[in-house]
Amino acid sequence: MKEKFTYLHMLKQKVKQLKHLPIIILGLICISISAFMIACISKEYSNKLQEGIASEIIRFHVIANSDSKEDQELKLKVRDNITNYLEPLLDGVNSVDEARMVLKDNLPTMERLANETISKNNFSYYATASIENVYFPLRVYGDIALPPGEYESVRIKLGNSSGKNWWCIMFPPLCFVDSTYSLVPDSSKEYLKEVLTDEEYDEILIEDKAILEDQDTIKVRPKFKIFTFLNDIFNLD
Repeated sequence: MKEKFTYLHMLKQKVKQLKHLPIIILGLICISISAFMIACISKEYSNKLQEGIASEIIRFHVIANSDSKEDQELKLKVRDNITNYLEPLLDGVNSVDEARMVLKDNLPTMERLANETISKNNFSYYATASIENVYFPLRVYGDIALPPGEYESVRIKLGNSSGKNWWCIMFPPLCFVDSTYSLVPDSSKEYLKEVLTDEEYDEILIEDKAILEDQDTIKVRPKFKIFTFLNDIFNLD
């Protein structure tokens, strides 16, 4: 009799638990839908920020023929000759449209300078210069991180262009900053502040020195304002 009572008691407990099951399932569905919506908002927000940043930036890439020591050294010589040529031309340029015009007008000269450098160093391949919209992954430049996405870029391709590239931000003109600097000088950041919105500028600036020391940890994610509390709940990284 006692065993029967115990069994009935357990059965009643199970039934009570099952009564709450639809509420639990509904709660899980709501949480899943909320997480999905926040993820979509996060993605759209990130894309808009990246597009805004990209619309005011022109990148510069010199792509080596290969990863051999000789080809990589030549890449840097080409970089030096072209950036030295462009520096006075971009001095005083205050808009991305003006910078684009200067760079387009000087593509033939950039190509000629690259080929002259190649020839002087006794290499037999050729260089091409172009302005293209190209997808790039996350890139860190000093204490600035450019989110992944498409960017307008001046591309100097050397030979087979299958080696590692050297890159910088041509406009605003950060290419002319000493490459040994670990942080972008305040004077150069002012250019970025002028052409980017406050939100866009905050997105690319890396303020945590500990993160700078371990750049593999850098991730670009939207900084929720309206949805901060939801972002904390779901920990959307």
